[in-house]
Amino acid sequence: MATYRVLMHDSLHFSGGARQVEHGAFATAAEAVACGRALVDAALAGLHRRGMTADDLLEGYFALGHEPIIASPPGQEQASFSAWDYAAKQAASICTEIDA
Repeated sequence: MATYRVLMHDSLHFSGGARQVEHGAFATAAEAVACGRALVDAALAGLHRRGMTADDLLEGYFALGHEPIIASPPGQEQASFSAWDYAAKQAASICTEIDA
């Protein structure tokens, strides 16, 4: 069975070599993307502080350096997911929901 792997890419270790740690394996691209989104949402929620702007939240997320990426199995549909793009879309929503 084909397995889509969600890897956590840690870019803070570029000077010593970036690390990738497997976070989970999924049967479909959709399941892997859902996992990637959940990881980004959790990171954003953990970084958020009351009154923080979406730009400040994104700056903190990008500085954190953790980026879930999806490794698609050979010969299968490539999972389309960008943690950075997703975080940019979610930041304002998270700031609004948590501060409400």
